[in-house]
Amino acid sequence: MQSYEEERKAHVRTIIDRAVALGKVVCITDAEEAAKRDTSILAGTAPPIPAFPQLTTGILRRDACGNVKAPAGQLALQGRVAIDGKEGLLDDMVGKGWLVLTLDEPGDANLSAVQQAFTRALGMHFMTLKQGAPVRDVDDASRTFMTALGVVALIIRPDFYIFSGVHSTDQIPEMLDDLKQQLNSDFATDLHPVAA
Repeated sequence: MQSYEEERKAHVRTIIDRAVALGKVVCITDAEEAAKRDTSILAGTAPPIPAFPQLTTGILRRDACGNVKAPAGQLALQGRVAIDGKEGLLDDMVGKGWLVLTLDEPGDANLSAVQQAFTRALGMHFMTLKQGAPVRDVDDASRTFMTALGVVALIIRPDFYIFSGVHSTDQIPEMLDDLKQQLNSDFATDLHPVAA
């Protein structure tokens, strides 16, 4: 993806900042300073570690003003699922690649022939979490995560970040059209790089 380097710059900076902050916490050698640190941690007054970064650029769903549309850019939850009696983390059970994860209703029910062809070309997986279905959300972690986001469907990128989430499975075709347009634009840029 042409956007990969740009979308990861801020991401890498935040991870470095987190590592430095954690290093300052665990690498105190002065006994008095370590005691102060321990007291502040136990009292709940220690400064927080910087939050794990979200993506803000690249292949992400945006609103009409071009702002990233939540929950796009967030890291997806890797909850435990059971499929036909086998249990494991979501990504291990589904496989690599793009994923449409839905609650209760299938994510591929209302797709046009063009959208179906697009999802096949991407090798996109579809998974529906529903009580009594062959796919089970073991701890209800994925359902809880999605409910907290206010969505019933997510498109999850191959790097486990959320491309988009919607309130109704009827909105999935629109999400896929947006994804296709962004990927085609990214692909076209790869074929015709902008001169530096």
